[in-house]
Amino acid sequence: MKKILQIILIFLFSLTVFSCNDDKEESTENSVSTTSTTDNTTTTDNTTTTDTTAPTVSSISPTDNQSGVSISDNISVTFSESMDTTSVTTNTSNTSCSGSIQLSSDNFSGCVQMSSSPSSSNSDKTFTLDPASNLSYNTYKIKVTTDAKDSAGNALASAYTHSTGFTTASTPVDTSTSSAITLSGKIQKGPYVQGTEITVRELDSSMIPTGNTFTGTIDDNTGSFSIKGTLTNKIVELSADGYYFNEVSGSLSSAKLTLSALSDITDNSSVNVNLMTHLEKKRVEYLIDSGLTFAAAKTQAQTEIMKIFNIDNVTLGNSETLDISKSGDGNAVLLAISAILQSDKTEAELTELLSTINTDIRTDGTLDSTTTKATLVTAMEYLKSRRSTIRSNIESRYSNLGISATIPAFESYAFKLDTTAPTISSTSPAD
Repeated sequence: MKKILQIILIFLFSLTVFSCNDDKEESTENSVSTTSTTDNTTTTDNTTTTDTTAPTVSSISPTDNQSGVSISDNISVTFSESMDTTSVTTNTSNTSCSGSIQLSSDNFSGCVQMSSSPSSSNSDKTFTLDPASNLSYNTYKIKVTTDAKDSAGNALASAYTHSTGFTTASTPVDTSTSSAITLSGKIQKGPYVQGTEITVRELDSSMIPTGNTFTGTIDDNTGSFSIKGTLTNKIVELSADGYYFNEVSGSLSSAKLTLSALSDITDNSSVNVNLMTHLEKKRVEYLIDSGLTFAAAKTQAQTEIMKIFNIDNVTLGNSETLDISKSGDGNAVLLAISAILQSDKTEAELTELLSTINTDIRTDGTLDSTTTKATLVTAMEYLKSRRSTIRSNIESRYSNLGISATIPAFESYAFKLDTTAPTISSTSPAD
């Protein structure tokens, strides 16, 4: 009997030992499990994975190409993941372009000052900026720099910038101070023909269209027009699109040409649109943006344009008063420049040349392209044997229209372009 009890006790003891070993193994197995750690790393089976994915810009408001944006709207940027809030910054003390989120209306030469640092939401994915004051009526771009980083310290792979930008709503027109006006004048290259369409756009003090526009047409083949409308501001932009008399060929153009003019009609409701008003337009806009008054910008632009054609010591006055059917030095300069630019060109070629010159002189007032300079010299040479024909063509055109015209002495200014090749006058050390 004792032997039987001993056997039973030994058996029970063995079961207890095996059970303890199983618990230890299970405990050891459970200790090698997947655990999460801080700092955006994950530990699995003794392997650590770190977040190295660069964040991206998911959306921006206002969106690229959006128009009619309220001048009081805020700016918001949403990222693809949670961001390090200390890396999402903006300029709050001045109008310099600093911080990882920037807003500018001049391609980031200067930036809009914000009232405070960006506020975050959406688990630190969305950041909202509040401009210190209402935006002006303009086109703005938003930039997000590579200084912006996610919570793991990964920076944007590349900066994000609006390609076109958003445009704020047009300046509301205060009709309570508006007044009726009649604009009249002439559209000349040679004279434009009857039926030419004319558009008048009202501009605010920043040269931005207010949205107030009225239209009309030329009354007769002398290029004369008279248009009625209502204006609040006194700066206007006129554009004319139509056929014209080509003073060089002596015939009507075979295609339309668009000419523009900027004018302050505070003291005068008569505006002529011609090649001088067209050539000066972009330069005048740039100079006004740089701080010049309207009158000063016009005077400087006219002087710079005449210098292109080697014309000096001539005071044009308002380019909107020039008229190729009247005598006077300013009118002679206009006709000379008009003939040179026309020469033997088609309307498409003339349009291209005018656009090229406008773009070239916009920021510095000088014609830098040697190709364009050579084009003008070639055009001048083309006119030399045709000067009397040009005068005869214009006189005949006005005579046929029943107009007594005094064609100005354009010949005095049409052939001043420098055609002399430069030479070396001396060298040092001497030969």
